[in-house]
Amino acid sequence: MHLFITLISILLIVFLCESHEQCGKINRYSESEVCTAEISEYVAAVVEHYPNQEPNLSSEERLMKNTEDFIRILNKIDQNLDIIVFPEATLYANAKMNVHDDALPYATKIQDTITGVSLCSSKGNKEEAAFLINLACAAQNSNTYLVANVIEKSECNDLENCAKDGWNLYNTNVVLDRDGAFVSKYRKFNLFGEHYVNQTAEPDISIFETDFGIKFGMFTCFDILFRRPTLELIEKHNIKHFIFPTMWFSELPFLTALQTQHQWAQRHDAVFLTSGANDPKRGSGGSGIYQGKYGPLKYGIVSEGGSQAHVATVSTHPPEAGGLDATQIDKTAKQMDNFFFLKDDLSLYTSKILTPNQHQYNEQLCSGSGDNNQLCCHFNIQINWNDEILNDGKDHYQYRMVAYSGVRSFSGMYNGGLEICAILACTGEEIGSCSGRFGNYNDVSWPVTFNKISIKANFTIDENKVQHPNSLLSSIRPLPVNAVEWLHRYFQDEPIVEWNYNLIEAQSRLFTFAIYGRDFNRDGPPSTKNTKSLGNINL
Repeated sequence: MHLFITLISILLIVFLCESHEQCGKINRYSESEVCTAEISEYVAAVVEHYPNQEPNLSSEERLMKNTEDFIRILNKIDQNLDIIVFPEATLYANAKMNVHDDALPYATKIQDTITGVSLCSSKGNKEEAAFLINLACAAQNSNTYLVANVIEKSECNDLENCAKDGWNLYNTNVVLDRDGAFVSKYRKFNLFGEHYVNQTAEPDISIFETDFGIKFGMFTCFDILFRRPTLELIEKHNIKHFIFPTMWFSELPFLTALQTQHQWAQRHDAVFLTSGANDPKRGSGGSGIYQGKYGPLKYGIVSEGGSQAHVATVSTHPPEAGGLDATQIDKTAKQMDNFFFLKDDLSLYTSKILTPNQHQYNEQLCSGSGDNNQLCCHFNIQINWNDEILNDGKDHYQYRMVAYSGVRSFSGMYNGGLEICAILACTGEEIGSCSGRFGNYNDVSWPVTFNKISIKANFTIDENKVQHPNSLLSSIRPLPVNAVEWLHRYFQDEPIVEWNYNLIEAQSRLFTFAIYGRDFNRDGPPSTKNTKSLGNINL
């Protein structure tokens, strides 16, 4: 009797497993079937796009040429995609874009209601611009969801604050389904010097569900550094898959593109589809598909200028993270020699230099004042110094431990609160050199090997604070997830969390190793004396 029950149980398990597998196939590829089983995988593509560089195009010509690039890239992908994401602002990049009137010729109306009707069909809403209809047809032809970033125009009903032409303009992500029908949109909330578009009164909470069983949330570029709407999507709506079009401009030592994307995905254990505009002369580039704590599935920067699609399968069993290969790190790092980087101002950081031939550090550095704003960082470091390399006459980086609790200006556009503990590579002995990079990678040698790093700090538990594991190699890529530990513990009866960031695999090409904390309580608009124009830079 027991044997019979066991056999029945085994058969039932097999049946359920086979049904679950078949259910996933039906739900993914057929709109005519309904299935409630959770889908285990989907195929995503993110595109790093180098926009058209011709200076004297009309708005229609520029939009259509970049749209043709989008479609050409999509058509070259030889996998059946479930979703593809294109970057921020590249449909109209390189156009004069300073004020409302500059942007209006590039703007298109977007539906406010989901009709389920393909924009590609003759029954579609032809109020949308021709380029958007072409993208809808491309989504339909490739049987994929498609995300593009556009300038949206919407009729203004506020008589006091309307532009003379009666339109509000928004930096908007648009989602089209496999049939080319409008599914969702998101209007960027945290604008970065984008005086030609409007800011919504409150952040959009943009969520859409796909036919392959995944709910996505969306935000854009500069949004990633703020609480709203990004963290609200996680905390209030339990979203775990995100779409992130961006025109990011990399800043050393903490906010290069892949470094920023990776720290956010790892901290929130989120699937993150990031698509970046490409322009190495302005420091723009960096795209990837990240699977939370498992790290990037595919990512990269087109360092010499160009377009590239990254395609990966997001699944319940992602591949293990790769190891560290110094030869590959050096090869990739050399390719970044002509890539432009912004530099953070570190002048107010507390710091201490790591001196040659001292092999062990157990130090504490503190920054800030008062119970709520003081941060103390504990460093435990083990180092090997190679005297032969140290004296070889080449350039080599010095290292500093740093701590900072305070407020920074994001390029004069906005002020943000920071709580940071870090080890940084510096081109000289001054703290200001720790946000720079030697110009010729072939002239650099590496006498320092970090065998162990442990950075530990206590942070007040506050919904307006968040901490991230932040790292960077000389290749301008973050450390792989299997080379680090990111741990935390709570204290009984105290509103405190201790974060501990550990290097567990020896490394000799280190640029940044940090706990990067944001304190949204201290955010605010900058003083007028810090304001400066960055032209068409979007973050």
